[in-house]
Amino acid sequence: MASAPIPTIDGTPKSGTFFWGNCLQVFRGAPHAQEAVDFLIWAMGPQNTEFQKAVIKSGKGPVYTSVYSGLLKDDHELAAYGWLQDMKATIEQSTAASKTYFQAMERDAWNKYRIEYFRTGSTMTEEQLIEKIIAHIRDLEEKVAAEMKNL
Repeated sequence: MASAPIPTIDGTPKSGTFFWGNCLQVFRGAPHAQEAVDFLIWAMGPQNTEFQKAVIKSGKGPVYTSVYSGLLKDDHELAAYGWLQDMKATIEQSTAASKTYFQAMERDAWNKYRIEYFRTGSTMTEEQLIEKIIAHIRDLEEKVAAEMKNL
């Protein structure tokens, strides 16, 4: 099983999808927000080899290049996860998710209807799947627009 880059309109190689989120969020107004961020960066940093090993063993790619070139390459305990080295080139082609609701809404709609579409014996056509996804996204857009008015 592998991730395959897809052709793009602009000809620039891209992964076609974002793989997973390597992010953290601290809400505006949270008490000691800067200290919380500082701690999380320290706790999840490349120097914390036990944390990095846990990330790798969970099947996720490390976010730090130094972990690929050091820990993942040199630690014999992680030899079974060498396939992550091959994934690194594909991950590097990934583009950052935009700061909009659209990708999250598309993912929400896809996740809601894909089970029904792929279920053995399903009679849902691709066109019906697309119609459901589009209707779901439009509904979410209306809800987001209404919420934005309340801000």
